[in-house]
Amino acid sequence: MNTKPGYNVLQSFVDKEGNRQLKRVGAMWNNTGRNGKPYYNLKIGELSLLVFENTDPDGAGTTTKEGSIEMDVEQ
Repeated sequence: MNTKPGYNVLQSFVDKEGNRQLKRVGAMWNNTGRNGKPYYNLKIGELSLLVFENTDPDGAGTTTKEGSIEMDVEQ
């Protein structure tokens, strides 16, 4: 994973004076899988998610019997 994030994740909040502010709560990095397809790693606090482009018109990937989605991703 790259050290500098490609994107910052911001959350709006209202400060004590009633002003709307933005606070950085996470980041997102662009990566490339072993199959050459791009994906993103999104981290917000302790939460870490993988984000893929939805190229399947019927869903977001191939679902196995166990209900997980099969994707070819570098670890």
